[in-house]
Amino acid sequence: MNMSKEIQRIPASDVTIEGTADGRTSEKRFYLSGVVLKTRCPTCKKEIERDFGDRYLSYPYYGTPFDLDVWCDNCSEPNGKYDPTYNGAIVKVQLNCSLTVVDD
Repeated sequence: MNMSKEIQRIPASDVTIEGTADGRTSEKRFYLSGVVLKTRCPTCKKEIERDFGDRYLSYPYYGTPFDLDVWCDNCSEPNGKYDPTYNGAIVKVQLNCSLTVVDD
């Protein structure tokens, strides 16, 4: 004789989630597959991109803006040699975290 009861599903319309996430992830390597940052190098104006499926954020804060370094391969290695005077550029970003209730 089976005494277990069927698990009841609560519809999304009967649920609320309140508050905002802030703090820091515990992930040393936080990948965001499918997310790509694209911009232009402020020095040479060449398009640069950072694919977060390949290049991770390290222990990022969420819900708070932070500086993200971006590098231009054209400027950091002109003529195939590393340029130690190139400092890259900084983009201010914010990692947002949310939890959403959905129906099946």
